[in-house]
Amino acid sequence: MAPPVADYEFLSDYGYTPERELGKGSYGVTICATHDASGAQVAIKLLRRGESIDVKVRRELMHQLYPPLTHVNIARLFTVFLTPKYLALVMELCSGGDLFDFLVNAENSLPRLRTVFSQVVWAAAFMHSKGISHRDIKLENALIAEKNSNLVKICDFGACKNISVDSAPRSVRGSMPYISPEIVLASSKRNDLTYKYEGEMADVWSLGVLLYVLFQKSYPFQDPNNPNNTRAVAQRIIQFNYLPFTPMVPAEVRDLCKRIFVPVAKRITIKELSEEMNRWWSLGLCEAYMPHEPSAVDPSLLRIPQPSMAMMEQILNEAQHEGMLRRRIAAQASTDFSVSQGTFDDVVSRLGDQKM
Repeated sequence: MAPPVADYEFLSDYGYTPERELGKGSYGVTICATHDASGAQVAIKLLRRGESIDVKVRRELMHQLYPPLTHVNIARLFTVFLTPKYLALVMELCSGGDLFDFLVNAENSLPRLRTVFSQVVWAAAFMHSKGISHRDIKLENALIAEKNSNLVKICDFGACKNISVDSAPRSVRGSMPYISPEIVLASSKRNDLTYKYEGEMADVWSLGVLLYVLFQKSYPFQDPNNPNNTRAVAQRIIQFNYLPFTPMVPAEVRDLCKRIFVPVAKRITIKELSEEMNRWWSLGLCEAYMPHEPSAVDPSLLRIPQPSMAMMEQILNEAQHEGMLRRRIAAQASTDFSVSQGTFDDVVSRLGDQKM
């Protein structure tokens, strides 16, 4: 049988040499490839054309490019192009795996854990400064730049909201262990058009869950003896009833969680959280990003021009239809517990309205 990479030789027609598969899921497949013009390695996410090119994909692309999310701790999108079968997203390669792998496959020092967490905070803070909330911060959506590195980059922007162009958040988004009480209650209030929540403060809650998981190695609102009981998880979340820490967890981590797992009016802000990360670094509580300087993104990739919004709309509209291309369009650009409305209808149907 031919190696899987042979299935993607068509990428050579677009200036990329496929190297290996990085991952495969319901969305499609992600390939490591070499950019022929520069020799730089990139990740190419191949999404099947047709129904899979939905609102989530459209939102992910639009929010990454308009305005550009250019930050050291955000995985960069370079270019988008169409093939007869796929919408291809060419992105910055992060070869070190995600934070879930990072957590389960290695023993990590406390300074390294602080370093990793602080970067996710700074990425979220940058997005918030652009008016964008992520709404799905979790271990699987934060990538390690390369093996043995501490450099972290967040990814997957399909649940984002931009306050300048989108309506205020009111729908259920995110992954169950990480969602805030406001989002849990969004389902029970789905017929109340006046109910809204702050996406940025929901992100802060998710950061708190991420912090807890990194240091405690378990989810704060999930009973380890009955982890699949989503109703119990939701009940704990809206009651701010997180499981106690073990003695080995540092005091500063416990303190932050106490300031995050509270009603939204009392919750620490992203600005205050970023300032706390700066304090960690100033006190020498973190460690260097990596044993050597991270290699910069190849300049030839950064020089690829960003497509106009009209061009991106044209690409996305055509990508919703399968079959041969009417024309080649190449536009360049600078888990359990997945949540659905149906899940929450069942989970919170009897929780009732509760004030926070």
